[in-house]
Amino acid sequence: MYTPKIREDLIPILYKKAKEVKKPMTRLIDELLRPLLIKDEVLVNESSRLKTEAITSPEMLYTILKEKTTDYFKEHFFVCCLDVRNRLISVDVISIGTLTASLVHPREVFETAIKRHSAQIIIAHNHPSGEAEPSEDDIRITKRLIEVSKCIGIEVIDHLIITETSYLSFKNKGLI
Repeated sequence: MYTPKIREDLIPILYKKAKEVKKPMTRLIDELLRPLLIKDEVLVNESSRLKTEAITSPEMLYTILKEKTTDYFKEHFFVCCLDVRNRLISVDVISIGTLTASLVHPREVFETAIKRHSAQIIIAHNHPSGEAEPSEDDIRITKRLIEVSKCIGIEVIDHLIITETSYLSFKNKGLI
């Protein structure tokens, strides 16, 4: 797993910022640095990807994503890049929203998919509320991403909504 080094000269700046905004240092680091660390993190490297099983069900991906998504206080939107045999290439954070919404644009979703040489993708996001039912915005952005995927040639094969105790698959629910 790739973990970038944090420059030591930034640590005093972070402590000062934590005092200014009156937040615990761990919370500030979580809000400021975690998105940067996760954005560059590749969950499955190339050599191990070739040995992994294909993602054949939403349950398989839920198991992988659950640890990454349930501890957030805000919505995080992920793109899960898959190769031609549905093996996971990477999981990347595309957007960090608010407590109840995540801003997503097809440009960022497919930029990542193209850079990772994906044959298809599964999109996913967490609901900090614990409610797995999709909102109107969830349905709207999924339809938009599917439209764009047809033009680009990288299929969106599912959209998962992740909560701490459950998930919803758009494909299983008949929404895709």
